[in-house]
Amino acid sequence: MNPGGLFVSQQEMAISKNGIWPPDAAWLSYTMAFGGMNCTLYETDVSEAMLRAGFRSVESRYVKYPYGTTRVDIGRK
Repeated sequence: MNPGGLFVSQQEMAISKNGIWPPDAAWLSYTMAFGGMNCTLYETDVSEAMLRAGFRSVESRYVKYPYGTTRVDIGRK
């Protein structure tokens, strides 16, 4: 990625470090688990990886959509 570039990551299944799901997103995790898939990320996994990979800054927020809450991480190179 070029200096000054921007990377945006959106995760539907981001769980807090203490194991709490956003209430309107937990159903998706249970549905996936019944199918044998675990796509769960801890809420800081992506932002911490961005910083380790050399991003200058990372801004994170939760965004509410009609189908649930997602976590968005925006990294600046």
